[in-house]
Amino acid sequence: MRRASKARGGFTLIELLVVIAIIAVLVGLLLPAIQKVRAAGERMTCSNNLKQLALALHTLHDTRESFPALEQTDNTEALPAGNANRRPGIPPRTETYPLPGETFVFMLLPYFEQGPLATAFQVTTDFNGRSAGGADALYAKPIKILLCPSDASCLGAWPNGQVMRSATRTDASSNYGGNYGTQIFLNTPTQVVDQDGIFHYNSRVKIPDITDGTTNTFLLGERHYLDTYWSACTATPHEYYMRWWTGGSFSGRNTIDMLNWTIPADAQTATAAQKSDYVNRALLNYRSLHTGGANFAMADGSVRFVSESTPLDILKALQTRAKGEVFKLD
Repeated sequence: MRRASKARGGFTLIELLVVIAIIAVLVGLLLPAIQKVRAAGERMTCSNNLKQLALALHTLHDTRESFPALEQTDNTEALPAGNANRRPGIPPRTETYPLPGETFVFMLLPYFEQGPLATAFQVTTDFNGRSAGGADALYAKPIKILLCPSDASCLGAWPNGQVMRSATRTDASSNYGGNYGTQIFLNTPTQVVDQDGIFHYNSRVKIPDITDGTTNTFLLGERHYLDTYWSACTATPHEYYMRWWTGGSFSGRNTIDMLNWTIPADAQTATAAQKSDYVNRALLNYRSLHTGGANFAMADGSVRFVSESTPLDILKALQTRAKGEVFKLD
């Protein structure tokens, strides 16, 4: 007579807990690897963006025999002494961008497959017309090549690339800026502007002008405005500074501090003067959200990742085009 076999039940509580523990360990091991792969992909995308922008600038250079100016201005050394708008060191204007205050990126649009947008800007030439329409405004048209996927604050909902400045105003953002040299933006008629970088007011820098060597000189670098203590320093939202279409400190980058410097916690109790200094550093310095450094396009068109531990004197040497500094970049 056959004895009926006893059916086995489901997992016991102990077995279930063991399985859950094993899964948790595996997830814990895999998550850092996944994050590293994602970060590497974002860094590569950013590098490719800079490569395309550098190639566009070189193509433009071949066409006009110089790199474009950071911005065009009438506040130059040509004004008479005593004029409050006179800026010694800024040469007279030799050309006109679409509107005062606009950046060299407008000249690049046809060179990285943004011809229709460039044409639209030529049709609508007034500021109000370009900024009207909220998220559909011309100034709000996102350009993917200008966006680093590591910066969620600049991207919005990737790959949206739009930031809201107000309930009725939306701007397209950018994560890249041109080499403005080593001197901060000057706002008095007594200080002499040292145009030692590549992109300056009314400048027309040519490749032969880069006597330090195009492989040793920054062309473009990264920027971001994601600071924990930004609001402790200013009531102006960081979104105000993220647009791509304005020149000056919006599109120029500087080496006034270490790479990837961020506003420190003491901003919460700092003096007004110190808070203003922190804001200027955050606005002008090269900064990225990549771990350990930032991507740069060099003046020869190559792209390299520069460590955030690079000494400041070397960063400044990379920023000047013709001062003959001797250095070694690892």
